[in-house]
Amino acid sequence: MRTSFDSEVDGPGESRSGLFPPRPQLPWHGRTSNSRGPFRPAWRRRVGGLLVVLVGSVVLGGATSFAQGLLPQGLQPFANSASGWTILTVLMVWSARQTLRWSAVLGAVSFVALVLGYTVVSNVRGAYFSPVFWSVVGVVVGPWVGAAAAALHQRGRWAAIGTGLLAGVLLGDSLYGITVVMATTGWAYWTFVGVLGVALLVAIAVRRLKSARLVTIATVVAAVTAVLMNLTSALLNTAAVPMT
Repeated sequence: MRTSFDSEVDGPGESRSGLFPPRPQLPWHGRTSNSRGPFRPAWRRRVGGLLVVLVGSVVLGGATSFAQGLLPQGLQPFANSASGWTILTVLMVWSARQTLRWSAVLGAVSFVALVLGYTVVSNVRGAYFSPVFWSVVGVVVGPWVGAAAAALHQRGRWAAIGTGLLAGVLLGDSLYGITVVMATTGWAYWTFVGVLGVALLVAIAVRRLKSARLVTIATVVAAVTAVLMNLTSALLNTAAVPMT
């Protein structure tokens, strides 16, 4: 016979025999889906994500130094272009599956770690490279890329904005590559990254953006970001700032 003080609960959020208030639902981040069992503290999950992103980005950054000479000529811009390093940052942060705010931090960490990894390997190989400028760029731009990567897991307004931002970076770099540097690098990579930007926009629109308003937001953000990306690339080219 159960008494009014039995500890069993029929389910999360249900009251105990009607005498106690409902148990509040635990937030998803940092805990398992079973609110009655042991949970993983949020800080441990964040630190784990940070370490994975940090180590993975350093390794990938070092790999891009080798990739510049190993990739086919048409794909070599992947290793020394803004879109190429953006793709790597997005993959690292997206796979970590953290909150938007923490992903913004991870975005900066990933981009700077890519730069430092590239710097160490390049200098060891005898090709001196200063990480100062691009590390500063990573601190400024990385949080936007990181938050946008995390937004791909969501639905609604943030998914639209994040998708538009990332698609715009890819499309803007593609347009700049095709119109300015294709003569020396070929067209393959710039075409690929442009198609990838369109594919990302379409895929998220179909899977996660369920209204014309959200699709419009994503499209407008992509267009604005592409224009800004183009202008920034032209400015850096005028100032003779090397990508890597």
